[in-house]
Amino acid sequence: MATLVEEDHEMLMKEMSEEDLQDQMDEMEVLQSIYENDIVINKESSLKSFHMNIKVEVDEDKGIEAEFYNSNLSTEKIAGPFTLKHLIPMKLHVSFPYNYPSEAKPNFSLQCDWLSYTSMKKICIQLDEIWQGDGMVVIFEWIDWIKNDMMDFLEIKKLNIGKEESLSRQNDNNNNNNNNDTNKKSSSLADLREKRLQFFAKNGDIDRRAIPGWCLNASKNENFKHLSYLPKVEQLMGNLLQYNNYVEHKLFMQKTHTCKICWSEEPATKYVFLQACNHYYCKECVVEHLRLHIKEGSVEKLICPDPKCATPIIPSQIAELVSKDDFARWEKVLLQKTLDSMQDIVYCPRPNCNSPVIEESDNLAQCPKCMYAFCSLCRLSWHPGTICMTAEERIKAMEARAKRSGGGIDMAEFIRKQTEFINEQKTRMTLKKNNCKECPSCKNYIEKTEGCNKMHCRCGVYFCFLCGEDITQVGYGHFGEGKRCQLFSIEAIKRWNALMGGQDVRQERMWRVQAMGINIHTAQRKGCPYCGQEVIKEGKNNHMNCFACRKHFCFLCGLPVRKGDKHFGPGKPCKQHS
Repeated sequence: MATLVEEDHEMLMKEMSEEDLQDQMDEMEVLQSIYENDIVINKESSLKSFHMNIKVEVDEDKGIEAEFYNSNLSTEKIAGPFTLKHLIPMKLHVSFPYNYPSEAKPNFSLQCDWLSYTSMKKICIQLDEIWQGDGMVVIFEWIDWIKNDMMDFLEIKKLNIGKEESLSRQNDNNNNNNNNDTNKKSSSLADLREKRLQFFAKNGDIDRRAIPGWCLNASKNENFKHLSYLPKVEQLMGNLLQYNNYVEHKLFMQKTHTCKICWSEEPATKYVFLQACNHYYCKECVVEHLRLHIKEGSVEKLICPDPKCATPIIPSQIAELVSKDDFARWEKVLLQKTLDSMQDIVYCPRPNCNSPVIEESDNLAQCPKCMYAFCSLCRLSWHPGTICMTAEERIKAMEARAKRSGGGIDMAEFIRKQTEFINEQKTRMTLKKNNCKECPSCKNYIEKTEGCNKMHCRCGVYFCFLCGEDITQVGYGHFGEGKRCQLFSIEAIKRWNALMGGQDVRQERMWRVQAMGINIHTAQRKGCPYCGQEVIKEGKNNHMNCFACRKHFCFLCGLPVRKGDKHFGPGKPCKQHS
């Protein structure tokens, strides 16, 4: 059906009192002056009408949590919780009847995708109650209530978006299990509208003002042809997060901030937002942070500088902040480290190739670029059934080959390449003799000067200096009594005792335990969570001190006890004395 015709409007305008007309004009003028950027006046309608966006306030510090549910299939949660400090504004559509405010309240409808129909219906009822019918204008009071008091009125502590509709649909499915043949038929547009009407009518009579897209002037008998598209939960989740980030960034750009790296105070235009975690630092510090690790090759450390975050910086942002040469080096080093971390990848030994090759069975590797088949152990031509030469044998063979080589430009280049390889092998042999071990990941040699046998390479891998095994996952659990490798060598312990004035810490501990009348063979023991060394409990004190690594831990739960931790005490799970 059509809306009210222009003739009806003209007749109503004649019946409108001058006082109502003046009140409406004054209210519109006030609303425009207060909400000039959020209100849109409909100038084409003979009756005064407008629509506006109302920003619903939430706690600025804590925000509000939002969880998202699959509204199509079940009550399964698909994402969340997310903390939102800014919500997409609610839309209020208003038109003034001719006898407002003397006799009638304004006509209105609401639209808010992140609130359920039940909540929207409650809001409409509350707006009706705010209207006193005493001839006073009410729009500003409505807006203020929606903005500041609506969330408390609805008692919303967490947004469960899509949950109400999913429950309704789940109940419908349970009630219609016997109508499988009917459900399999494709639904027409009219059927879909009817189902949607049935959904909105679950909790009583339909309140059209709470239904998104309802036209204010539509006839009561009209079958909701003006219903707007309700976004899917996934799309709504993206809209909410995007809007929240947009407002946060807009507010951020209006202030000055202190960089947590250099502690200088700069305007927001000189800061960089790390997109993966939303932490921010001044651009100079972030660029220097990226360039330093790219130059050193430690690309795995291109993470948020916040010690509690460690979220990787996304590649697109790295490309924006560093030069093209630095970004190209980052890509090259990252690819190299990725290939090096793959245990079945070797490199073609031919000087002009050096392509990555996947190792096959029997140590066979065939380069896909130059088709050279070689042994993945010695890098020489593949020799099935023959033992590889040692490094010393390879050097002697290559030196002899270099001496037999004749002249010519190409041959001179070959001799240069071979000489470089021989020198590299000699250097590796020298390092190996000088207390250096090869990292099992990047193959760089690391020298041990002092300390324990747990080595840390700059590529990020931890390995055992004694056996060369990668212990990144097991850590100190690789060492300990009864294990193949010990954390400290006998020589290191002797040097430590000499530095301590000749005092044997372990022996001194044993003597003290025996002096207390404790049998060291039956005494209570606990492995140190740091180094694995077993430590004897002295008396009733559960605060243990490892004599091997000098670290503290709890005898009851085995967890580390650090300085300042309140691990023991009233209300704590562990007692210091038991």
